[in-house]
Amino acid sequence: NANHRTAQWQTNLSVSGPLVWQKTDGLKSDAIHITTMQDTVNRAPRPRYISLLDGSFSLTDFRHWQGKFNGYFDRQPAALSLKYSNEAGEVPLLEAGLALQKLSLAPYWEDLEAQSGNIYPEFLNDDSLPDIEAQVKIDSMNFPGLQLENVETLISANRQHIAFTNFKAGLYGGKTEGGISMANTTPISYHLQQNAQGVQIRPLLQDLFGFHSFSGTGDAVIDLTSKGQDRRSLLQLLDGTLRLNVSDGAWHGIDMNNILQSGNIKKDTENNLQTPFHRFSLHSLIEKGVSHHVNTELLSDSVRVISSGFTNLEKQELSEELLIYNARNPDSRPVPLKIKGSVHNPSITLDYGQLTDGLSTPQEKQKALEETFREQWHWLIPRRK
Repeated sequence: NANHRTAQWQTNLSVSGPLVWQKTDGLKSDAIHITTMQDTVNRAPRPRYISLLDGSFSLTDFRHWQGKFNGYFDRQPAALSLKYSNEAGEVPLLEAGLALQKLSLAPYWEDLEAQSGNIYPEFLNDDSLPDIEAQVKIDSMNFPGLQLENVETLISANRQHIAFTNFKAGLYGGKTEGGISMANTTPISYHLQQNAQGVQIRPLLQDLFGFHSFSGTGDAVIDLTSKGQDRRSLLQLLDGTLRLNVSDGAWHGIDMNNILQSGNIKKDTENNLQTPFHRFSLHSLIEKGVSHHVNTELLSDSVRVISSGFTNLEKQELSEELLIYNARNPDSRPVPLKIKGSVHNPSITLDYGQLTDGLSTPQEKQKALEETFREQWHWLIPRRK
């Protein structure tokens, strides 16, 4: 029995069972029982690290030992295996296998937030700690505001880095696989590589960039690197690429169909304007927190939109130049738009300069405007003043 108490937490550990030692085989226990629990001190109870495990343990010598356990962790079925080796001339290695039915990180989230971005585990900085390789399988994993299903990964950890390789999970209604790594630099460096398929795009973009203008189901190829201690600094130093292919969704905040039909650009004061689409594709290059893209395409029954521009992800500001084509009359001249300002409430204007480029007189410019809209909708002719 052992316990440890701090100003905030009381931790208890209990290990019991028969031990047998033989000169040729070392120390063994075929029926070892382990319980652990940590709870708050002088606060409302919030127990965590609750384990109840039964299994076996063997120690050949202090350079080699292993154990295998089954039971419960945080009241959920769990299985754990451990194998330690310390060969001469090599870095010690601890291999592990962990299977959990469900893991909720909510009880531990407050501690992570309190570290102010210094989330690299302190215990990994111990020079005597072995390298760690753990094969992990979790049926359901909950973060605040996020849930993963059928998580599988190999975790490698030491003083220099933590890597989640061959990472697979059910996410946002689809699935994703790839890798995630964290380097023990100052500030901490991150690398995210994911290939997501059949996911809900809006919550994905919201969690990555705080951007929620597009919805729909699709695929995403993500390769991002950054370093920092909080969300703002991570976005400022973000580099990488993002590819999206989305189907049956909507661009929220703008109604392209209404613009073509009436020439009227409405302000989305009630957050209900949108442009439904069948397909949306984007390839974005991100440098120092600014996402650049060219020839992004949106296609619906009535419109085809080609867009180029950039979005400052940290400031949540964008600048876009769009060409709106009538999908039913593809040979007609497009309507050019400019979108600038906050991603949450941008300014949308007709690109009058592009529409009348090369024309000198007011009459020529007025005629160009009329002919453009006449080609889009033959019944619409702006009145002359």
